[in-house]
Amino acid sequence: MLKKCRLCLEDSELQNSHIVPQFHKRRLNKLSKSQGGLMVISNGFEVPDKHRTGRSEYLLCRECELRFSLWETCAANWFYNWEPAQESLDEKGIIYKDINYPEFRLYCLSLLWRLSVSTLEYFDAVSLSSDDSETIRIALLSSDTLDSKFPICFTKLVKPDGEVFPISMQPYVTGQGSGKCFHLITNGLVHDFWLSDQRNNLSLKHCSLRPTGTLVVPIFPFMDFPPVKAQIALANKND
Repeated sequence: MLKKCRLCLEDSELQNSHIVPQFHKRRLNKLSKSQGGLMVISNGFEVPDKHRTGRSEYLLCRECELRFSLWETCAANWFYNWEPAQESLDEKGIIYKDINYPEFRLYCLSLLWRLSVSTLEYFDAVSLSSDDSETIRIALLSSDTLDSKFPICFTKLVKPDGEVFPISMQPYVTGQGSGKCFHLITNGLVHDFWLSDQRNNLSLKHCSLRPTGTLVVPIFPFMDFPPVKAQIALANKND
């Protein structure tokens, strides 16, 4: 049965599309086998992750799915193959250069858009206005990176030994109005999706992905990261 693709709006045979790309789960599953089981923190409880291949729903046609897969390949290379290699390390974090900005930026926009249009309850916190959702949808179709809108930042959560802490958390929102930000944590990497350009926020300006292909990723001990700390405290209270 043909249904309307949420991206191109054409009637088509829809694919069972992953909301958060499957490459994140492959890495998490590999780590979980070597570290005693993968735990997902949701609503204060630590529970085994039953979605071993990631949450998905019938969302996109095959052509649009392939469009996203190109950008996901670029992101997977950076996230898990670490291409390009890190350039330097300073007090603010790891500085990466020569990232394929158009493809990586479009991957980030596609992820934000998927989180917002998903009908799965797990992603309910990510809710774009109809205007913002339509702006991103049209941009994805035309490969427009929307350089002046929706800045995106990352933070790396680490264990005391400096290794990435493989944690996943249900998306959540902070702030309101022009300071509203959606957050997704997967495989110890925090994705921050801001709704306004935040041009006066110097910290955000320093860390957001730049058209030059430079990205600064702050490093944060996972136990000191406020959202994770709060959820773990709640989990212990409910234990």
